[in-house]
Formats: sequence, C-alpha cells, structure tokens
Amino acid sequence: MQAVSRSAEFLLTLAAECDSECPVALPCSKALIAGQSGMKPETLPWTFNRLRDHSVQTDAAVAHIEDMKRLRDLVSCSLT
Repeated sequence: MQAVSRSAEFLLTLAAECDSECPVALPCSKALIAGQSGMKPETLPWTFNRLRDHSVQTDAAVAHIEDMKRLRDLVSCSLT
C-alpha cells in the first residue's frame, strides 16, 4: 500500500490547486515518476490501477482525479 500512497501523494502535489474533480497532466515519463516516488518503473502501472478504487483514472499523460477528498483521505490514512 505504500507505493499506492506515494503515487497518490505525487498526484495531490500536482493537483494542489484543485478542490474537486481535476485532470492532472503528468509532467514527465512514468519511469521518472516512479523514480521520484521511490519505486520501480514496473510498479507504477500497478499503483495507478489500484488508484482506480480511489476515484483516479489514468491514461497516457493525464490522471483524472474524480474525488480529491477521497484521494486525500487515502494519503492521510496511510500516514497514521
């Protein structure tokens, strides 16, 4: 679950200005995102799939956050 939480934190950082539904452009390759999040590149697609359960849909270069509160709750629960 740590990898999922780190991916969620990364997306929340990119979407800091959003309060509800928000499309987020991924600023670099998924391999670089994985490296910045401290995980192997092959783990990132798995974490993005897991984030579907937390109202995040991803395509090639955009993550669509459908519920910011739900994503924030995921991160805050993993910190406790």
